Amino acid sequence: MVEARRGIFPVIGDLLFTAFIAAALLRGSGEVGADQVPPSRPLDAFAYVLLALLAAAIPLRRRAPLAMLMATSLLLGGYLGTGYPHGPAFFPVIVSGLAVGLRHDQRTTSRAVGVCVLLIFLGSVVALLRGYADGGWKFGITMIGTVASCTVPAFVGALIRLNRIASAQAKEEATRRRIEQERLRMAREVHDVVGHSRSIISLQAAVALHVLDRRPEQAQVALEAIRRTSVDALDELRATLALTRAGRRADPAAAADSVTAAASAAATTSAAAASSTDTREGGPAGPARRLTSRPGPR
Repeated sequence: MVEARRGIFPVIGDLLFTAFIAAALLRGSGEVGADQVPPSRPLDAFAYVLLALLAAAIPLRRRAPLAMLMATSLLLGGYLGTGYPHGPAFFPVIVSGLAVGLRHDQRTTSRAVGVCVLLIFLGSVVALLRGYADGGWKFGITMIGTVASCTVPAFVGALIRLNRIASAQAKEEATRRRIEQERLRMAREVHDVVGHSRSIISLQAAVALHVLDRRPEQAQVALEAIRRTSVDALDELRATLALTRAGRRADPAAAADSVTAAASAAATTSAAAASSTDTREGGPAGPARRLTSRPGPR
């Protein structure tokens, strides 16, 4: 239902716009023609047919702007060559030139505008030769206006198209930068989780090796802490990657809490192992003392 409405609204808009242009052409040309006759030829039935065809080409601006420009240029050239007065008849050519500039590249637009200018120029020359147009400087001014009516709308449309392309490229570049920043942030989080966990595991493994022969129960505690830290690190890594795949931001505070808890457990295990070793040997144990005195990872 929504797609049907989206398809109907442009059609209705085109019909209303075409009806408005047709009314403006038929009425405006009659009013303008009253001031240009003579030397121009009075409007008759054939003139109104040409004006109606010019207006009927308006809906082509969405699907076939090049065809619209060629059709309106040919109709306008025939309209002027027959000797009818200038006026609103140029408006469909202006609309088609704008549509071509919006939809096509610069080379295609330039060629189409060149053909448009040529057809209208030939029509004006034919009208001049048949005595339906003023010569001299008035004809030169008319030709300047004719060229401007074809080239300026196409130039404006091309500028709008280039501006849209530049805006789309800027948005795409901004999106790429955000994606890259998010990747770097996630890489730092993964590095923090893995780095802290490996530091803790290394410390606990050193304690286990130190007390393995004399205090097996303490070595067992250290190995259990290693297993727990490894599991927590893997769970945290999976959670971070899962959030990345889901397009959500990972919670750095949760990762920090997990690492801090594991570090606290490791510090407790190391302190207990060193304390038991000192009690058994009657003095500080060199390696264990150095391990426990080293500050834990933050």
